[in-house]
Amino acid sequence: MRRKSGWTGPKSISCCPSSISVNGVKAYLVTLCLDQIDADRLVLRRHITESLQRLEGQTLLSRSGEVSFFLTNEERDINREIKNVELSSGAEAKLLDELIFDEVLRGQRKHRFTANRMDFPFNRRCDGFPVGNQMDGALLVSVLTPLADAYAVYKDQKCVLDSTQEDGQVLIRLDDQESLGRELRAYLKTGTYLRTRGDGTLLPSVKRIHSDLAEENCKRRERLTRLLADMLAQAKYFVADQSLQITAAAPMAALTEALEYLISNTFNKMGYLRKVHDTPERAMQEIQAILRSNDIGQQTLAIQMEESNPQAINPKIIGVMKPTTISSASLLK
Repeated sequence: MRRKSGWTGPKSISCCPSSISVNGVKAYLVTLCLDQIDADRLVLRRHITESLQRLEGQTLLSRSGEVSFFLTNEERDINREIKNVELSSGAEAKLLDELIFDEVLRGQRKHRFTANRMDFPFNRRCDGFPVGNQMDGALLVSVLTPLADAYAVYKDQKCVLDSTQEDGQVLIRLDDQESLGRELRAYLKTGTYLRTRGDGTLLPSVKRIHSDLAEENCKRRERLTRLLADMLAQAKYFVADQSLQITAAAPMAALTEALEYLISNTFNKMGYLRKVHDTPERAMQEIQAILRSNDIGQQTLAIQMEESNPQAINPKIIGVMKPTTISSASLLK
């Protein structure tokens, strides 16, 4: 699909290279088209952008990221077919879910609270739709992308308000990126076309074009993953009625920071628990071991144990404790 032309920069533009860097050629053409000293460069740049878009719309150019390619007649016919591919309902949303939650956030479904290493599962949503199985009583992480129908409505005030729903949640609003929708649809349409046109009767030239398209589509998915990772790192985070100023620079670390804040402010005494057992059975075994030990064993245990947690036993903090109805005999059974 791409033919080497030996083009090394704007000086060779008159040779009609097979590929051009969109940003680079725009800057060069703006300078080339100046006919007056005080000409408006922004207006010229807009006109050049519109011209390139017309060429792309007429399938004379094919765009991949920030690089556009001139097409041969055969390549043009194939690209027209790709543009006419109909995507199934929900295909874009499904791909977004995969890229954001499975690839960028690595399939994370729970958060381990730093204070006591207790695991908190969370449900996931993208543009208002649930992603994967939803668990009762779990936390919620919701991502809002520029492709959401109601994206324009979600100003800061509404995001803060929505972050209080479901007893508090992490709402992540991505900034608008024009290239996201374009690259997403190109990836899906190209993949669908290649899956439905790959028979053994193709001409060698067509097979070569298909091979180039498949290779470019793999690179497009990588670009999409990097783009979404950058968007998540630079996104606005709204947590439990607050617009949170995230200090982390990576998407996984940013989500961790937001979940720490959500847990600390939703369960504000959770940090009092310094040790949390995996199961109730493990906790019962420890209590039984203490009750069964003799005086020497309990003294040894007292020496080895950390100083009592003052936050967990101070009646001024947790109030007066009511007598328990569980007898020591029942614990020793």
